[in-house]
Amino acid sequence: MHHVTDQAHGDPPHGSASRWWLLVPATIAGACLAGALVPASTWIDFFSHDLRVQRNGGEIIQETIEGVRLWRLMLVGLAGGIIMVTWWLASLGRTRQVVELEPVPQPRWPWIPWILMLLGAMVRIQRINESLWYDEISSLIDFSIFGPGASMGSYFTQSNHVLNSVLVWMTTSLTGSYDEWVIRLPALIAGILSIKVIYEFTRLARGEDAAIFAGLLACFAPVMILESVEARGYSLVIFFTAASCWAFLSARRSRDWRTWLLYAMCLSLGTWAHMVAACVGIAQGLYAMVRVLDARDRAWSLQAMMSIALAGIASVTLYAPLLPDLLSIRETFTASQSVQPTLIGMEGLMTLLQVGGSWTVMASIIPILVVIAGCVAGSGDRTARMGILVSGLCLPVAIVLIVLGDTWVYARFLLMVMPAVSLCFGIGIQAIAGTSRTLAYTCLLLACGGWVYVSLTLPPKQPLYDSIAYVLEEDPATGRIATIGLLDNVFGFYVPDSMQVVETGLHGSELQAALENAPASWVIVTYPDSVVEGGYEVLEQMGFVHATTLHGWVDWGNGNIMIYRLDR
Repeated sequence: MHHVTDQAHGDPPHGSASRWWLLVPATIAGACLAGALVPASTWIDFFSHDLRVQRNGGEIIQETIEGVRLWRLMLVGLAGGIIMVTWWLASLGRTRQVVELEPVPQPRWPWIPWILMLLGAMVRIQRINESLWYDEISSLIDFSIFGPGASMGSYFTQSNHVLNSVLVWMTTSLTGSYDEWVIRLPALIAGILSIKVIYEFTRLARGEDAAIFAGLLACFAPVMILESVEARGYSLVIFFTAASCWAFLSARRSRDWRTWLLYAMCLSLGTWAHMVAACVGIAQGLYAMVRVLDARDRAWSLQAMMSIALAGIASVTLYAPLLPDLLSIRETFTASQSVQPTLIGMEGLMTLLQVGGSWTVMASIIPILVVIAGCVAGSGDRTARMGILVSGLCLPVAIVLIVLGDTWVYARFLLMVMPAVSLCFGIGIQAIAGTSRTLAYTCLLLACGGWVYVSLTLPPKQPLYDSIAYVLEEDPATGRIATIGLLDNVFGFYVPDSMQVVETGLHGSELQAALENAPASWVIVTYPDSVVEGGYEVLEQMGFVHATTLHGWVDWGNGNIMIYRLDR
């Protein structure tokens, strides 16, 4: 229920005290202008990547110089955008009609989300020290260890999830450690906080009962757990998407300019965590453009559109230092090879399964049915429907852009839809309980039980450390191993200083020549299904025999690591 009243001219909602908050955006705008005045040479030194400078004969690469020019220009634009949008949002809050909604009831059990966060931390921590996998190590050794400037200003490979790279630099610098839990700490914190934010978002959209059920999915669903213990940007994307959806619904109620600015910040930081998260703001902008046609929604829709525009400026600013670098490798984003993942195939199936909270069929079937029931039940309630749309439209928007852009994609790129999945799951259990509480709690128990089982039995994503440990246990005196897989020497992160790693080209394309030039007694094979044709025959001809296979789940079965030893 809602009705329209006139807001008196004068103070914005929440009184004159909010005027003091104007100092916050003013300070940020001032900092942006000050940053634009910093000499270009200073920014060039900050954003330059030491290894790339070294490889370029000691000269700064041109992309860094161009990125600094764009960065300084965008800082001025962002400062102006902050000032203009803040003034406009505050003015609109004073002079337009207010849609008064029924207040959200105070929670009956305010301690429940904190219990869910504690449980979520427990199930996540038990996986936090598993071996890092290829992308985690690649991001660390290519970006994070070179500092925040290099992480913000370089994009020569797609492994750079910029916000996470910067945060990993912070945690490793503060602790002086490169242990797995330290590297994954930003993702872990974001994953645990996501439980609380998803709970609050769902409570705002549908009420406390649905929020509890949504919180259970956020707590126990394997896709939520696994991304919370992976040093990549996906956990941050889920958190900032959920936070932006909560802020959207909250600002729509309060029309408080501060909440709209918080909303814009969440959108831009989510995009900084992973570029595909830009689809969240695009989808919500499209929704606001439709709602602006309704007189009841016009005021907050205009506020939303202005906030999204500001988020867009902020996102471009954050990416400005590396944008020339990114554009120079833009052809690598095209699905030009048959082996690259697309939605037509396994990644499409996994995108569907992750709507059920898991990348396994049996653990996803019941949750998917509950989510569908939640979509149907939520469509009849205006606030719930709005929550579903603002959190879920990002998925079809992303799919359309992926198809139009003819780009490759992994299912995990689309995890920004998980707040919508959680909301629909909560509404679904609530709706089923309205018909049969026994059926509802049976579905809930089976869903949570399946999720927990998967989380407890799933192997590490890619057991790189375990493979090195196996070789050292079997042959402590070995001083050289060969590896087959991708090009980056990720094994260098785990091998002792006394051990040499022989690379054999992409997926073993130079295997025979490499082993003839630098003989090794052990060969570790990653991505075994991708080894070049004839690669295993070369190993056999050179006297290698299969020693063991260590299981990993990355790439849906292609994450196993096969270890071969020389049969002396």
